[in-house]
Amino acid sequence: MKIQDCLYYALTDEIIGDERAILPLDPLDELSDVFTSSSLNIPALLTRYKDYLERLRAKDINPWKEQPRRKTDFLIA
Repeated sequence: MKIQDCLYYALTDEIIGDERAILPLDPLDELSDVFTSSSLNIPALLTRYKDYLERLRAKDINPWKEQPRRKTDFLIA
């Protein structure tokens, strides 16, 4: 094994661990339906966000688990 491979695997295991990263968007998604010529298509953008949250939920990942919360009502600050 090359030194570069050893470094890559050592660093990715340390940073990411055994889990694969879940990308918010498909790398080949051009977002052409989101960015129209004169406006932003919010429903299309929100659909992608909801899909991302569903992929996180399927892997049992809660993105808000360790977020700081307000002391008065325990909502995310």
